[in-house]
Amino acid sequence: MELERLVDRLLAKDPAQRPDIADEVYDLIEEINDRYFGDSPPPVRGAMLRTCGSTREGRTFPGD
Repeated sequence: MELERLVDRLLAKDPAQRPDIADEVYDLIEEINDRYFGDSPPPVRGAMLRTCGSTREGRTFPGD
C-alpha cells in the first residue's frame, strides 16, 4: 500500500505533489524497505548501471 502511494505521488499531474528530488524518492523507498524487510538495504544508487552495463568512454550504458 505504501509503495502504491509513492507511485501515485511520482505520477501526480501536479508537480507540487511529486517528490522534489531523486534523493527523496530513494529515502522513501528505503523507509518502505526497512519496514517490510528489516536490515536488508535497497541496492546502492547506480549499482544496477555499474553491474549490468558496460563502459564506453567513461560512461555506463545499461544492457550492453
